[in-house]
Amino acid sequence: MKYGLISNSPILRNFSKYFPIYTEIQHGWYPDPTMHFNHHLNNNNYRFALLWNYENYYHLKIPSWKRAIIGCPYVYYRRKNNLHHKNNAIGTVFYPQHGTIKHSIEIDFKLVVNELKELPKSFHPITVSLYIDDYLDKSINNLYASEFSVVTAGNPFSPEFVKNFYKILLRHKYAIGNDVTTASFLAVEAGIPFSLLKNKNKKIINKKTGKQIPYSSHIRNNKLCNNYKIFG
Repeated sequence: MKYGLISNSPILRNFSKYFPIYTEIQHGWYPDPTMHFNHHLNNNNYRFALLWNYENYYHLKIPSWKRAIIGCPYVYYRRKNNLHHKNNAIGTVFYPQHGTIKHSIEIDFKLVVNELKELPKSFHPITVSLYIDDYLDKSINNLYASEFSVVTAGNPFSPEFVKNFYKILLRHKYAIGNDVTTASFLAVEAGIPFSLLKNKNKKIINKKTGKQIPYSSHIRNNKLCNNYKIFG
């Protein structure tokens, strides 16, 4: 189950686990769909691509791949379970741009922590929600944990991941980040105001090549201003 999303898709959950479908399943916002799919141009392992919206559908031009729009499993889960912003929600959840197995993130943590601490009282308490790789990295976790509560939605391959994501998100009054990520859009879709920190300086480094790669708001900032329809 890629990113725990299959069990939360009305289409995919009915497929038998014994029926082999080698597919690319969209697991988050693609800030630049063309760049993402060009990375897979020579990938013959996948035969299908299951996508969230029409924009990605029309940007996918890999001749050997079939494509289909399945909608966003996160949003399907939230609406199916009638999950909403809690009336007693308090504080702010911070979603920092994160590293992965393939990429590391370089952030001036001291500046980020200080800016979060200086937010108006109405935005406190602050909870930092880390991607699992960063949560398990004590050098990152400890920098936040010295000042704030630190949580994670857990293993993204777990069927519980989406449930955990909304459990964290919906108990907060606000959401904030140092970049535009999938969590940014999911917060807004759920009716939670999202904003960016002033300090957005960061580097995302490919661990294999050591080269810096573009990050989300750097790639598509203009598109964000035009009501980007991430969910179809």
